[in-house]
Amino acid sequence: MKNSKNWRILFVLLIALTTFQSCYKDDFFQGDPNSDNQSFEDDFVNDDDFDNDDDFNDDSTSSNDNDATDTNTNEDFDSGASGDEGEITQYIVSGNDIVKVKDFAVSGEALEFQQDVAKHQEIWELTKKLIPSSYLAKMSHFMIFAGEETGTAGYVYETSADLSTWEMGIAIDFAYEGGGLNADGELAYTIIHEFGHILTLDNTQLDSSISEDSCQNYFPGEGCAKTEAYINKLHTRYWADIENEHANIGQNQNQSDDFYDKYQDRFVTNYASTNPAEDIAEVFATFVTRSGGVNGNSIAEQKIQLMYDHSELIGFRDFVRENSAVAKGSRALQIASSWKNAKIYGNVKHSGCVRHSR
Repeated sequence: MKNSKNWRILFVLLIALTTFQSCYKDDFFQGDPNSDNQSFEDDFVNDDDFDNDDDFNDDSTSSNDNDATDTNTNEDFDSGASGDEGEITQYIVSGNDIVKVKDFAVSGEALEFQQDVAKHQEIWELTKKLIPSSYLAKMSHFMIFAGEETGTAGYVYETSADLSTWEMGIAIDFAYEGGGLNADGELAYTIIHEFGHILTLDNTQLDSSISEDSCQNYFPGEGCAKTEAYINKLHTRYWADIENEHANIGQNQNQSDDFYDKYQDRFVTNYASTNPAEDIAEVFATFVTRSGGVNGNSIAEQKIQLMYDHSELIGFRDFVRENSAVAKGSRALQIASSWKNAKIYGNVKHSGCVRHSR
């Protein structure tokens, strides 16, 4: 997600008359080919061969009508605002389409990216191929931004207080890095990871009306996890015994590395050890992109089994895999551990990155 240093979880604060939101951001990291991270079999999906299936539906998701909850599809086009975090162009998600809301004041390469609206559309088309149409209503806004300065590949943050709608941002400079759209599958992986945050932190999973002090379950930042929430199950089973040790890490990079090294068999990637929210997003992305089922009985593999225990998540995985052709090539759906080997960690309290709501 769009992280000043990584993904950060949002909470809504009312200060005076202004609403602030903290946002999840994920840094882009090129994997170390000599990394000791758990490696998975190669599995590639050519992005040109996706066949978007509008018939995918799940009773647990809202139908995809043309307006998402709390989303004003009649927003006036606002050009010229200055983005302070690399923002280039913001869109509203309307059904299966995106409609421009705002061009930010940019110059140089960012202006070239802004003017190349065909690339914006290409990124959106790939996003639609990876997210079933019945789930698109969870996204109220879509942002094209430049991620080079912060090293950020993508982000999501909630756009409604009840967590029913979210904005997704994709870094256009990274989207086309390395030889074209989705070279080596990194963009596709980022989209799946980012939507994994929405899927595990939205209003079906968390109750934003319950404060941390009143929460009896895991509290990731946006709200209190419901008992049957995916993230609550993951936290209860696989984080409760190491939570205090993890909380003492703070921003100490050496301690973060030591923590991962000590508990490596618990995490599908180094980045997953950042916090439970990043953990479940990495588990979800690995679950979707990796062919085959569970490999062994490590805690990392038990987390993947947790995904297989839920029909909704299996349906999402099947949509991505069944509507794509398996192929080797530069435009691929990448496996997590072959590139997402983070060496920088997020704020364990999921705060910071405060921005004004739009």
